[in-house]
Amino acid sequence: MPIKAILRSVIVIFCLALLASCQKEVDFQDIDQPDPPGPGTVTNIKGDWNIVSQAVKSKTTVIMNQGGEELKMIAASDYLMTHNAGKLKVTDAQFLFTGMTYTVDAIVNMKSYLGGLLIDDTDFPFNTTLPPTDNTIDYVRNGGDSVTFSNLIAMLPDPSGTPAPTPVGPSGAHVYVAGDTLVINFSTTIDAPIVQAGEAASMSAYGKTIMKFVH
Repeated sequence: MPIKAILRSVIVIFCLALLASCQKEVDFQDIDQPDPPGPGTVTNIKGDWNIVSQAVKSKTTVIMNQGGEELKMIAASDYLMTHNAGKLKVTDAQFLFTGMTYTVDAIVNMKSYLGGLLIDDTDFPFNTTLPPTDNTIDYVRNGGDSVTFSNLIAMLPDPSGTPAPTPVGPSGAHVYVAGDTLVINFSTTIDAPIVQAGEAASMSAYGKTIMKFVH
């Protein structure tokens, strides 16, 4: 499998796996703000909500050996979902998503380094639509606006390059209500060995997501 295809498969599927999915306003000023909520927010998050927006900031790094030298590939992208639809029900222990769908039309930048030297700097399109999907995520309250999601899943490539479900472990988040809007602000990190085209590699993937919902 071509090296660029390896990294492409990792970042595209990883981005889609950051919860279910996501037009009230959300933008990259939001996603670059500190995680804690501002004044006037409340932490009673239970109830029925409708998705309105989602923003994602992601970075994936794959390191492998090529001809005795380290090959490092870094892919990064910031984007907003469009054509968002779906519902969320929050109970005492679960986030129940139903009919979640969205479209992504973005650009991913990929830089490749061989022996520490930049050998390639390429932008490629990231275009996908999630069909209506149901998903249930368990959580626990840690106090205040802090929660921990316990069963997030990422789709990582198996040795054949086919995406396979992989648990990412507990992930912390800030979840709160500001005005009439439920905000979910969370980050996910994956560090894992992968094997592609018979070559061993290490992968580190990070994603930060802000989702907004209204009643």
